[in-house]
Amino acid sequence: MKMIKAGVVVLLFAAALPASALVVDSFEVGPLSVTDSSANAISESTVVTGLPIGPTMVGERRTTVNLTAGTSVSASLSPDAFPGADDAIAFTFASGSTGTASTMQFKPINSVDATVNGHDRFFVDIISAPALGTLIFGVEDVILDEVTTFAQPITGPGIYEILYSDFVFLPGNFTGFDVLALVLAQVELDTPQASAVTYEISEIRTGTALPEPSSVVTSAAGLLILLGVAMRPRVR
Repeated sequence: MKMIKAGVVVLLFAAALPASALVVDSFEVGPLSVTDSSANAISESTVVTGLPIGPTMVGERRTTVNLTAGTSVSASLSPDAFPGADDAIAFTFASGSTGTASTMQFKPINSVDATVNGHDRFFVDIISAPALGTLIFGVEDVILDEVTTFAQPITGPGIYEILYSDFVFLPGNFTGFDVLALVLAQVELDTPQASAVTYEISEIRTGTALPEPSSVVTSAAGLLILLGVAMRPRVR
């Protein structure tokens, strides 16, 4: 009976975990380095290929920086530079500089259903944001040949959500990867800072609503109780 109870605990714990995410980019493929030091000139960009999409397909990442004013805007990525740390793409705005830095992921058409497991939104994990800025997120429907963007303020490190319904496309349109042929995440800094600032994005993925902290605590408490019952010695 103990083994059955323990198995129930494992199953309940697994059920409490979020469904597997469709990862647009975890920034494990690189390296890259690009800098724009000419204000109001043509932006600088670089391409990294070999982004994994499922077991067999690959895509590419185009990283672009554009200096509006000041001395420089740069982007860099050094996978596994710090063993055990979460890899992230870094956008650095030099002291007194403004502009934009973006990462665009290009994927094969019709390769993945973005609504699998009930997914209805994107998540952008920003692990460093020392100054107020703007996150501009966009997707392209290659059939309609248009890109739709959605902007929200960056107020600090955190997980930023962008609902499928925030775009003009109906959620059902995300069943084909034709909509996700291009995914854009751009950081815009309009206010020059006294010192250099670096924003870091560690992952872009799809998913469902994040659980409220109270529900997480309640679920954890319930699992601990069940685990205690399962591990209690039997009285003979």
